[in-house]
Amino acid sequence: MAQALQDPPVSVREKGDRIVIVFTVANVKQGSVKVDHESHGGDGESLVIRFGAVSPTRSYEKRLYLPHAVVPGKIVNDIQAKTMTVQLVKVDADAAWGTAWLKAKAKGKAKKGAKGAPASPSMAPSSPHLTPSPLPAGVDADGGDGDAGAAAPADTGGDVEVADAAAAPP
Repeated sequence: MAQALQDPPVSVREKGDRIVIVFTVANVKQGSVKVDHESHGGDGESLVIRFGAVSPTRSYEKRLYLPHAVVPGKIVNDIQAKTMTVQLVKVDADAAWGTAWLKAKAKGKAKKGAKGAPASPSMAPSSPHLTPSPLPAGVDADGGDGDAGAAAPADTGGDVEVADAAAAPP
């Protein structure tokens, strides 16, 4: 039975006339790396990188859409203990690639269980245009009724913050 392909963690660095793509995957199997360079005519170029790891046994595949042309015959890879790198040589050494292209055409994936779930108010983005509304008369900022002599809320078992180290028990 074929194993499902996984999307490996990847980063990129630009070094002069070279682009270094780093996959942080441990135990990449020697001889398993396959790099396919594809030209899409006027739509640019892409790379499809496939490789396997031996412990744990996994198969990886990553398609990268390149912002500029590379020299197809000068694509090399190197396997280390915890990383696998692919080096590309730019056709135009003066072209600045940056790193934004790495995720430019990535497919968005919904988190498992998040589909259709209502957004949590704590997860809502804050806006600089929002200002807190004034509290009604007789209400504290903690939601109490303004009575300073009221009982403290029950301990919920969470962390306790001690304001003064001298007040802390030995």
